[in-house]
Amino acid sequence: MGFEFLRQITPEFAAEKLQVRRDTLTYENWDYTRWAPMKRKAAALLKGAFGIYNESVEIAGVTASYVDLFLATTADGDAADAGLIIEPQSKSVAPGAFNPTKPWHTHSGWFEYPEPWCRRLRQVNVDVAEAMLPEGERRFVQIMTTVNDQFGQKGLEPMPVDEATWDRVLARLQNCHAELKEMLTSTLTKAAAQAISLEQPK
Repeated sequence: MGFEFLRQITPEFAAEKLQVRRDTLTYENWDYTRWAPMKRKAAALLKGAFGIYNESVEIAGVTASYVDLFLATTADGDAADAGLIIEPQSKSVAPGAFNPTKPWHTHSGWFEYPEPWCRRLRQVNVDVAEAMLPEGERRFVQIMTTVNDQFGQKGLEPMPVDEATWDRVLARLQNCHAELKEMLTSTLTKAAAQAISLEQPK
């Protein structure tokens, strides 16, 4: 069915994973620092396999996803108000889900049509919970953002041949990355976004 490669930092912690399966190419990185070097690494690992796939099957989709984890604590270590990190009025937070001091979860997703041949699914998952770390119990906020461009769906135009090239797929991943940054920024408070060098949408 396929194979995978892992690069591990320790026996318990994998830094990155490449999966090549019969119908899917996947690259995951848990040692992420900046987009540009990760994009270069992903391109180097995936380009060759993409060429083989592209000779025999049509592209059904391109997906990019981020998982961002924040520890919510005050200066003295007490659990902090989740509103210091998550913007309660964000469209990614379901009305009634937000709670400043208790665990909660919300999921939002919607379709867009950026091109006549593409259906884009955007998804945002927010989880606020307690985790036991070596230094004790800590509240964490986890935000997963996903952009999934789907092709060949009912009602869509056929994808142009030149859109199925590696360069165009890489450009699409770059676009997905920009969209993910915007989605994360709009989910965070202004202070939290600035703390990780993101700008609030104008």
